[in-house]
Amino acid sequence: MNIQCLTLLKKIQHIKKNFEEFLKKKKKMLRCIQGDPFLPQDYVHCLEIIRTNCVQSILTILKKSEQLYLRDKERYRNCYVDFNDATTASGITELYQWWTTVGQSIFDSTQNNSPSNAAAKLESHSSQVALIQSSTSSPEEKREESKLDNGSQSPVQASSSFPLHHTQTGDWEAIENMGKIIQRLWNLKGVQSTFHERDSFSLPDNMDFYLNKIEDIMKPDYNCSDEDCFKVSYRTTGWYYYEYIDPKLKEQTFRIYDVGGQRSERRKWVQHFSGVDALIFVTALNHYATTLFEDEDKNALHESFVLLVHVKKGINYTP
Repeated sequence: MNIQCLTLLKKIQHIKKNFEEFLKKKKKMLRCIQGDPFLPQDYVHCLEIIRTNCVQSILTILKKSEQLYLRDKERYRNCYVDFNDATTASGITELYQWWTTVGQSIFDSTQNNSPSNAAAKLESHSSQVALIQSSTSSPEEKREESKLDNGSQSPVQASSSFPLHHTQTGDWEAIENMGKIIQRLWNLKGVQSTFHERDSFSLPDNMDFYLNKIEDIMKPDYNCSDEDCFKVSYRTTGWYYYEYIDPKLKEQTFRIYDVGGQRSERRKWVQHFSGVDALIFVTALNHYATTLFEDEDKNALHESFVLLVHVKKGINYTP
């Protein structure tokens, strides 16, 4: 084995060793490992996704509760939700109508899940947010705020500016009310039982973490935490580029391309395969009990194994 191969092997081994956390949390955790804090637009972007996931997930769980119960009433008897109950029925109707007519256009996370979109929203609405915060602050708070440097904005301040897309002051009353409705629906025994059957349908990761505090999340002053950002789940489209310098390896610069893993994105992978030192294939271990978003009849972990074999053999891996 020549020196060049040994050098490459050593570099790959170093990547494998130091990317354990990266493989778990990808770019979000990597940023914190390297000591770089989240940017204000990162908090805005994550909170946008969290709120969207919460609304869509509770509607999905309600739909699946009915499907599972009708599929096997004995096996899934605990998943039963009484949709004839007046409170439950009115809550579902109000939530669905609000989401399809107003909420989806406000949150808008499915239109562009890029952090740069959140940054643009943050910048374009900063003056409006400052005006709202100023009008709701006490004289003492205003005196304290006046001591801060102009233009500075903490992650906490940034997170309170969401949603930023054509949001009127009155919208927050409806948004907070939706949080209360989701909380009531989430507390239903049938909904809880259906959630525990989530290995039979597709749902974003860690939704119980968010739904357990949904009323707080839907408040205008909710502060998105680092843990919220770590746990948020969304489907990557396109690709993201990250670069960092490892001081432990003679200031070696690592350039990382993160590509989307869903089926529609796989055809884009090949353009990133040339000129790389290592290919890191990330598989989520918790997917052993998860179905594919695109095909709920297929196990996500099994698909990953098949996909890895196809990548190694150079087979066309886009179904």
